[in-house]
Amino acid sequence: MLTASVWKELSSKWPEAYWDDWLRRPEVRNGRACIRPEVSRTAHNMKVAGKGSSNGLYKTFLTSIHLPDSPVDFSKVNVDALRKREYDINLVAILRNATLLSFEQLDGVLDTNTIYKIIYQKPRDFRSLAKKYKLMSDIRSGMARTAYYGIVPFMISGSRVYAVHGRFDETLLLSGASSSVVYTQDWDRMNRFLEFEELYCKSGKWTGKCDPADPGMINWFKKRNRMRLLNSWTDVIVN
Repeated sequence: MLTASVWKELSSKWPEAYWDDWLRRPEVRNGRACIRPEVSRTAHNMKVAGKGSSNGLYKTFLTSIHLPDSPVDFSKVNVDALRKREYDINLVAILRNATLLSFEQLDGVLDTNTIYKIIYQKPRDFRSLAKKYKLMSDIRSGMARTAYYGIVPFMISGSRVYAVHGRFDETLLLSGASSSVVYTQDWDRMNRFLEFEELYCKSGKWTGKCDPADPGMINWFKKRNRMRLLNSWTDVIVN
């Protein structure tokens, strides 16, 4: 759902595919963020939708979406807390009072009455977290899905956890600074390398240095007549 003014701004350059990735670009977002209900108002009928989105790539996430158990009349809901200024103040207060955990401590027994936070410093940290707790791990324009100023909320067995980007600065959020200050597009290329690493360096396919530019790896792909495939991974940052 978009306002008429935003649609007028974006409609003439709307892409034919991957519009969700396109919307995350800094020059398209222009400092804006989407508001979404925490309990989805839509669900996929996987029998009708077949394999679901992107040839089944997101089937795990789509099949787990659960609609509300009872209808909600949103016209009677006070949405003032969703207005940016109030939302940002409340979010900062929550994060200040949240209990900071290490990645190892997340494995322990968490109190459902306590709110927790964890700091991720690099794409490898977030990817590890996402895989373990079944979050979407893709990064576009430097940001993870559902992130707001680098903050991704999720649940672990009824306990609320906020994954907080290492570059998050509450003073910038409260000052109204653009969320772009949190993100760097180098994270896209670093995350691409992690995808490459999982595909070719952790499955017994290649045991040498994991780097698409490494001469040994290039020779390994060349012998298998798969250089076109390797060349599609050249724009990565080894990390």
